[in-house]
Amino acid sequence: YGTGAGQSLCANPGQGFATQAGDCNDNNEEINPGATEDCNGIDDNCSGAIDEGLTFTTYYTDADGDGYGTGAGQSLCANPGQGFATQAGDCDDNDDEINPGATEICDGIDNDCDGLLDSNDPNHVDNTPPTITCASMVTLSFNGEPSIQIDGINSPVNLQINANDNCGVASVSISPNTISASQVGQTVPVTITATDYKGNAATCVTNVMVAGLPAGWSAPINGIGCTNGSDVDFNTATSEWTITSTNCYYGPNNIADSEAFAQRTLCGDGSITALVTGINPLANGWAGLVMRESTAAGAKKAQLVTNLSNQSRREFRTTTNGAANLQQFPSQNRYWLRIVRSGNQFTMYVSANGMAWSLVAGQLIDMQSCIEVGLVLTNYNSNSTITGTFSNVGFTQVNPISAGQAQEQATLGQVEFDVFPNPTSGELNLDLTQYIGRGVRIETYSLEGKFLQFSELDEVQNPLERLDLKGFQDGMYLVKVKSDGLPDVARRVVKQN
Repeated sequence: YGTGAGQSLCANPGQGFATQAGDCNDNNEEINPGATEDCNGIDDNCSGAIDEGLTFTTYYTDADGDGYGTGAGQSLCANPGQGFATQAGDCDDNDDEINPGATEICDGIDNDCDGLLDSNDPNHVDNTPPTITCASMVTLSFNGEPSIQIDGINSPVNLQINANDNCGVASVSISPNTISASQVGQTVPVTITATDYKGNAATCVTNVMVAGLPAGWSAPINGIGCTNGSDVDFNTATSEWTITSTNCYYGPNNIADSEAFAQRTLCGDGSITALVTGINPLANGWAGLVMRESTAAGAKKAQLVTNLSNQSRREFRTTTNGAANLQQFPSQNRYWLRIVRSGNQFTMYVSANGMAWSLVAGQLIDMQSCIEVGLVLTNYNSNSTITGTFSNVGFTQVNPISAGQAQEQATLGQVEFDVFPNPTSGELNLDLTQYIGRGVRIETYSLEGKFLQFSELDEVQNPLERLDLKGFQDGMYLVKVKSDGLPDVARRVVKQN
């Protein structure tokens, strides 16, 4: 292949001439119109184009050799070799474990270069469950609440939950999240569960000791007209009440009461019963029962108290803010007290043993349907502190519970009770949780149906009631629980030493 305009000759001029034109580089015999175009940046076939007809690929700088590069890339018809990659998108070209093909894990790094970090990336991988710790034991106290929620920012107990996860904690749940007043005296295991964004979960358990007052009962800090002077405690193991009265005293005009008070609401007819077991210092105050229209100091009332010495006292206030009529009478060791309401008739009884009762007073007082009843303690003088103890506290309510009254009642056909241990060597526990707030009669029979013994509770306050079978011979017995408005329920018990 030659160059130039060419010469028309009738004879071959010899070496150095060619009959075909178009050579674009007559100094390189490999460059001519008949040559094959190579990837070398030269117009090998003198077509006027460089490297035409070849396949071009974009290569990116790949400093870490992970197969993904960075930058704008170069379009080349030949592989430039090590340090380049045909895939772009590397967000850290100095770390071969960070690239678009990597797995996103929770380490604070965008491992797969998609702009989403750790758990914010739906494609993240997490096979590690959270870690969680919580308090081993907490105490929850009831004071009139029908139930208390223990999750959320308003929980009255600190469960000391500390949950962590390498990818973040998605949720923390508490079960059960509500404790009922019927569980006072029990220890409730509460399970706290921490879950991460991939569903991995971990749990811990806090035992909640449920303390305070039984269902339906409350204790205002000011009692009745006694600022910060009333303190009430309930022993779930013994069902004994302890009330402390500080400077709760009302003088001789008897117009405005000042008393420590443990209260509950009675709607309609019913009764309140208790045994006064202690006053400390002895005979330095009055302890007993009251039915009153409200907690206002001048509310209408019927009140029966004893000094646990030689005197008891009946008190009636028949008009609001009027003077109460107080009458003392010999106690004669009758420290069991009871007040019964029937309509507007209020009747008072005393007993030495809780079985044989003596009528000591009765009074008509026009009160509203729902009133406050309970235990009271008041001082002999205005500058003193006394403590009173009560046992065998019972409450009955004849009429149905009105709307809004917080008292749990068993549903007809659903009530049950459990006994343990069974077999027993003599001491039997009855779980009466479903009878809380109700009066019950517990009867024991032989397997042949012979009636053997019974006991009665005016009101079940402690879920566990003990039954003594030690005096019976080994064998099988029936224990039956009866409660007004509910079907009788019986359990078979084996007595063996």
